[in-house]
Amino acid sequence: VNGCVRAITETVAMLPLITYKRLENGGKRRAADISLYHVLHDTPNEQQSAYEFREMLTGHMLLRGNGYAEIVTDDRGAVAELLPLHPDRVEVESIRVAGKLRRRYKVTEAGGSPRTLLQDEMFHLRGLSFDGVVGISVIEYARETIELAQAQQQHGTALFRNGANPGGVLSHPGTLSEIAQKRLEKRFDRDYGGARRTGKTMVLEEGLRWEQIGLKSVDAEWLQSMRFGVSDIARFFRVPPHMIQDLDRATNNNIEEQGREFVTYTMMPHFRRWEGAIRRDLIIAPRTYFVEFNVDALLRGSTKDRLESYAIGRNIGLYSPNELRYLENMNPREDPGGDEYLSPLNMNSTQRDGAPPAPEPKPVPRPARPTSVPPQRTQPKRAALAPSATEALVAPAFSDRADAVAEAAERFKDDPAGLRAWLNIYEDARERRAPNQPPPSPAAELHPEAVAALARAERAATRSRRHARTLAESVLRREVQWGRREAIRQAASPQGWREAVSKFYRAHAAYVAEKLHITDSEARAYASANEAALAKGGVYVLETWERDHIEALTQLALDTERGDAP
Repeated sequence: VNGCVRAITETVAMLPLITYKRLENGGKRRAADISLYHVLHDTPNEQQSAYEFREMLTGHMLLRGNGYAEIVTDDRGAVAELLPLHPDRVEVESIRVAGKLRRRYKVTEAGGSPRTLLQDEMFHLRGLSFDGVVGISVIEYARETIELAQAQQQHGTALFRNGANPGGVLSHPGTLSEIAQKRLEKRFDRDYGGARRTGKTMVLEEGLRWEQIGLKSVDAEWLQSMRFGVSDIARFFRVPPHMIQDLDRATNNNIEEQGREFVTYTMMPHFRRWEGAIRRDLIIAPRTYFVEFNVDALLRGSTKDRLESYAIGRNIGLYSPNELRYLENMNPREDPGGDEYLSPLNMNSTQRDGAPPAPEPKPVPRPARPTSVPPQRTQPKRAALAPSATEALVAPAFSDRADAVAEAAERFKDDPAGLRAWLNIYEDARERRAPNQPPPSPAAELHPEAVAALARAERAATRSRRHARTLAESVLRREVQWGRREAIRQAASPQGWREAVSKFYRAHAAYVAEKLHITDSEARAYASANEAALAKGGVYVLETWERDHIEALTQLALDTERGDAP
């Protein structure tokens, strides 16, 4: 049991646990700018490292069925610490709040009075569960097998305590009294019994004879039965025997494959168990953030195999040199070639220094406007932008197309969609004004100034949206965590719930205004709407806020930054 538990707990503890942020292009990046990253990766609390914390909770889950840690948050509602609790001192209770099943934890500290923690205040790593509330330990459903192994161990201990020698019979030609028998037995055990007296020469008197008794079959098969017990326990933990030093069936040819099976079939379920528990209990915005164990270190092949794999990936343009050096824990190259990729066709760099860029394909001419369609039917969609585009055409200063585009780029520097619409209207107007000229291509392809302006505007808008979304997530996290905790506290008092909601949102409005940099009236309107929804609908409405309110809050902050707010 100890070998199986150590194999699993130490493997879970030794791997890096990384918090990532999802990117809009489908990629990911390390979210080292949030506190949860450092709590899970470095120091969950002041007393433990991340290794010690994960090792302890995984051991609790294996031996007790459940691992518990109290969640400590900072003023912003972010996770600041995880404090482990012994599972024998925690009781779990299921309650219903607003029609939803929630958990409540009763914690009894050593020598202290019980206290209650709510679901949002507890990280719960659960093993195999039959009710979805508490887990069952491996020890519990493998009890008979483990007890059998213990009995075998005790039998072996008794056998070897006697020097691994079978018993025998002392025979006397006469008749001994009971006192004489006990005296003889005591003397014989003193002089010849035990492992330390094995091989000592016997001296028998008065016609005593020693008759050896053969080794019983159960003793002869004890070693084999012990091996069976080891394999049986390993089977319950799904640990390959070679991981607990049972190498009877392991060879040099299959040991590497068995190691991969250990990662895939033994450890991967535990990794997923940790990741799912963290997503449920610690991440307030799971659509934006997620955690993942880095299992690459466990799946690394030999140096020869890795280099062959790297060569193939490098040749087909999958890796750059710096990416390969990162996989081997090496510093990146400082020369420009470190980030270049090879072309799959000619094995040359896809972008050589000094080489001219590939010519862009010629734009396809825009089809002529049908004369049967009245011009006014195409105008209402762009009525808001059309005057500025027309002014650019008639103004002498804008007789050159580049000047007109530059002026528009400055006007719409924070609105890439507006700039693109302006350029389309501008080209339509030029086409109508000069019908004898060749039909122009789309504006973004005609003007390098437009391409650069659009790129700048889109980058600025992306940065601004990311910042606004981060602020919105912080505001919403504070509301959701408070609402879930308070709903359980006020579960028996609807009036107390409404009063608590009103009190919270009176103070929360100022927090929203300061955090999102919006006006007080906008913050009060937002807080008032959420207060009404939460007081009327109960805590279950919080489940939809993660999806709906983050985007609304983000847009509110963006509108204020651009000056669009009333």
